[in-house]
Amino acid sequence: MDVAISCVRTILTLSGRAACLVAYTVAGVVCIVREHDWEQIINYYKSYVKHLPGPKRRGAFISDLNIICETETSKEFNERLVQKYGRNIRAQGFGYMDQRLVTYDPVTINYILGSAADRFPKPWQMRRFVSKLTGGDIKQKAVNVAEGPYHHRLRKIIAPAFAPSTIRGHAPTFIRKANELCDHWRSVLSEPAAPAVPGVETDAKGNTILDVHNWFGRAAFDVIGLAAFGYSFDSLETIPMNYLRDETSDAIAQSAQVVQKTSQMLLKEMRDANPEGDGKSILGLLLRSNANAAPEDRLTDEELLAQIDSFLFAGSDSTSIATIWALYELACNPEIQQALRAELRPLGLNEHAGEQDFASDSGIDIDIATPDHAAIRGDRYSSSPRPRCTTLRIAEEDDIVPFSIDSPPKMQDGSISRAVVTGLGADGVERTGIRVRKGEFIHLPFEPMNTIRDVWSEDGHKFNPDRWIDLPAAAKNNPGVVPGLMSFSVGPHSCPAFRFAMAEMKTMLAYVVSSFAVEDTPKKILPHNMMMTRPYVENQWSKGFRLPLQVRAL
Repeated sequence: MDVAISCVRTILTLSGRAACLVAYTVAGVVCIVREHDWEQIINYYKSYVKHLPGPKRRGAFISDLNIICETETSKEFNERLVQKYGRNIRAQGFGYMDQRLVTYDPVTINYILGSAADRFPKPWQMRRFVSKLTGGDIKQKAVNVAEGPYHHRLRKIIAPAFAPSTIRGHAPTFIRKANELCDHWRSVLSEPAAPAVPGVETDAKGNTILDVHNWFGRAAFDVIGLAAFGYSFDSLETIPMNYLRDETSDAIAQSAQVVQKTSQMLLKEMRDANPEGDGKSILGLLLRSNANAAPEDRLTDEELLAQIDSFLFAGSDSTSIATIWALYELACNPEIQQALRAELRPLGLNEHAGEQDFASDSGIDIDIATPDHAAIRGDRYSSSPRPRCTTLRIAEEDDIVPFSIDSPPKMQDGSISRAVVTGLGADGVERTGIRVRKGEFIHLPFEPMNTIRDVWSEDGHKFNPDRWIDLPAAAKNNPGVVPGLMSFSVGPHSCPAFRFAMAEMKTMLAYVVSSFAVEDTPKKILPHNMMMTRPYVENQWSKGFRLPLQVRAL
C-alpha cells in the first residue's frame, strides 16, 4: 500500500505527457506482477538474512541451491563456503528476491530442529512431495511429514514400536534375511548368470557383477515386511517391485497405489487376527499402543495406513541405500574391509551361526545403545555419510535464531553482519542471534555436517572408521541422535526408527563381509540427490539407479 501511494504522489508531480507515460508503465507493472510477487519484493527489502555473508549474487534467475545440494560436488563446495563465509551464510534460492539462510552451525541447527522445531516446520511443498513419493497422499498424515501437535501425538503412539527391547526381538529376522541374501549370492556366483535374474550382470571378462542396489533393496523390503507387519514379501525370491526406479509422475502414482493397497491388506489381516495387535511386529505394537491411548489421541484407520506407507518406504529404501554406500566404501578400501573381516572371523558368520547365538552372546551386539562403540557392534563401518544431502525448513513467525559464540556471522571486512540483532525471540527469550522473518527458508545440510574438516580433521571427506574409536571433540558437539552424525537428524523430527535401521545395516554388513570379498569395478559410480543419495553409473543414467560391484565368495 505504501508503495502504491508513493507512486501516485510521484505521478501527480509530473507534467501531463510524462505523467501518462509513468502511469501506464506503473499500471503495466502492477498487472504483470502478482500479489505474491509484490509480497516477495517487500519481504526482500525487510529481510535481515540478505545481509549475511555469502556467494556473490550472480543474476536474477541464477540459484546457488543446485550447487549446494548437488551430491557430486556438495562436500567440496560446502567446505569452501564455510571456510570463506562462516557457519551461517546466505544463498540465493529461486530468484534474486529469494535469499535463504544456510546453516552449518550446531547451535543454530539444534535450535531450529530441536527446541524451536514447531516454529520451523517443513514447507508445504516439501511435505506434499514426500507424501506423494512415499505412497501417501497430500493430507500429510504420515509421521515423516506431519507437523505440530499432530506430529507429537504420532510420535507418542509410535515410540513403543521402536524401543530398544523391540529391536532386539527383531534380531532373528535380520539374521534370517542376511543369510538368505548370502545364499542367493553363492548360488548366482556358482552358476552362469541367467539373463532373467535381476541384479546380476556380466562384465567384458566374464566376471559376475552384482548390482547391490537391487539386492539390498529387496532384502530390506523383506525385512520390513517381516519385522513391521509379520508378512513375507519374498522379494529376494522374485523380481522386485522396483518402485522409485522410474522418476515419472505416472510411475510414482502407480507405485503409490501398490503401496496403499498393500497397506490396507496388512492392516486388515492384522486386525482380523488380533484387533489390539500382536505385540510383536511394529504394526501390532502400533495397534496396541493406539488402543491403549486416550480417546482423543487415537489414530483413525486413514492415519494408521499413512504410517504403514511411511514404514514401507523408510524401512526399505532409506536403510538399503545407506547400507550399500557403506558396502561401496568397503569395496573401495580393501584394507579396511580385510580388517573388518578379521574382527568377524571368530564369530563364524559365514558358517550360518545360529540366530539365537548371534542375537545374544556371539559378540556382535545389535543393540546400538552405545552407537559410538569402536568394535563391529558399532556404526563405524555402517555410517557412511551419504543418506541425505540437506533438509529444508520455513519460519512460521519472526524469530531470532542463536549461533555459536565463537563463530558469529562476519562480513569479508571482519565486521559483524547486519543480520545479527539483540532482542526477544519468538519464545519470549532475549538473545543475540540472526533475525529470521516469517516465510523465509532455511537449509540445513546433513552431509557437510558429517564431513566438514574443521570438525572431522583433514580426512573428514574420507572413509575412516577408526575416527569412531575416539570422536573429535568438535564432532561430539555435532547435532544428531547418533553422536556426531546428522544422517538421522535431531530433535522431535529425527528418525524414530534409527535403532532399527542401524541394527539391520550392521547385521547385513557383518554377514556379507564375512562371506564375500567385495571389489569396486572400473565403472565410475556417481551419487544423485533424489530425497536420498542414490547411486548410478556414469553415462548409464537410462539404466536407472545401480551400484555394480564385483563379488567373490570366500
